[in-house]
Amino acid sequence: MEFIQLKYFQAVAKTGKIVTAAKSMFVTPPAISSAISQLERELGTPLFSRIGNRLTLNQQGQILLRHANVILFNFGAAKSAILESLPEGPMHISVAATQTHLLSGLITDFSVHHPNHTITLNSTNGEALFKGAFQYRYAFLITAESQAIATVPEECDRICLFEDYPAIMVSKDHPLAQQKIVRISDLEGYSLIHPRTYPDYFSRIFSLYENLELPQPLIRTFSHLVCQTMTMQGRAVCMTSMRAAKANPEKFVHIPLEAPGISWTTYLYWRKDRTMSPAERTLLRFMSEYYQVELPKHLL
Repeated sequence: MEFIQLKYFQAVAKTGKIVTAAKSMFVTPPAISSAISQLERELGTPLFSRIGNRLTLNQQGQILLRHANVILFNFGAAKSAILESLPEGPMHISVAATQTHLLSGLITDFSVHHPNHTITLNSTNGEALFKGAFQYRYAFLITAESQAIATVPEECDRICLFEDYPAIMVSKDHPLAQQKIVRISDLEGYSLIHPRTYPDYFSRIFSLYENLELPQPLIRTFSHLVCQTMTMQGRAVCMTSMRAAKANPEKFVHIPLEAPGISWTTYLYWRKDRTMSPAERTLLRFMSEYYQVELPKHLL
């Protein structure tokens, strides 16, 4: 049994699909299938049951997943402890975020200004927030306020990084391209899409419709490239946000979506009981300057 096999197994258990797991691990589907088959041969039992087009853990798979989660967690904790034990202090910083697509500019600029530091930006979801892995595996957590749990203020410090607002993306010759702001009613009759790489945004859009007491729309999800292609061809209106829009080419038009009183606030969290390394403090100060926010005095 190899470490990477457990990571692939964990990915399939989470997604229920070989292809989706392969995309999340940046490998080919055959590599995932081969790893699962090797595990099952070594253990002498199947680990999944197929229900429709989805793989579901059977009893033996559930047992393995519990142990695999512990093994992978402990490896992350060991890695962090080793880095922190180095005399010069770790020059590597691990960050978890629910919206990694909004942080590409920050990571790029930090790498340019601090070439001796490295950052690992890990994508996570609402279910995994503020669990034990945050204490050992990540120095910082960046997430929307809506995904925070009630106990967070007692365990963590935080600063507000930025606010974001819903928007649409269309081609320059689209009928909506000349509008200064778009209302929900303006989207009736149009095919709506959004990138599947922005999972948190999908739930936010549905919450927006709920707040306005409107029927939920049909929004199809595609890869970021497919969304751009369909938008450029005028075949759909892409749901996005004003901050996410900054990462898209200038050939598109980004228009705010009318949503009175609605903004999506993103916070940076760190544990109060964790001693930051010099590299982590450097990143924290850089983020405060990058987003023009104030840090607590004891961190200056």
